[in-house]
Amino acid sequence: MNLIELKILTGHFDPTLRIAIDQDPLIPITGIKLDHLGLHLRAEPDQPVLNIHGLNRQTRELKGQPTLFYEGQRLYGFRHSQQWLLFK
Repeated sequence: MNLIELKILTGHFDPTLRIAIDQDPLIPITGIKLDHLGLHLRAEPDQPVLNIHGLNRQTRELKGQPTLFYEGQRLYGFRHSQQWLLFK
């Protein structure tokens, strides 16, 4: 999944939905980092959880269509559950 696809698919979602990795227990995403491979979601302890609005604000100026990753693995999809946007 790339950033443009994500923004199109979540454009009508509640912008306060928090972002996490869909595991048991959930892994809340707290930040992003861009490199030559793409956009990496990060989970750092003691940091506020990133929501859709925050992700859009932080990526507003990005050029191109960076692919989304978590811990080196490409993310291919997500699901909405209660107040979470959960990536797989």
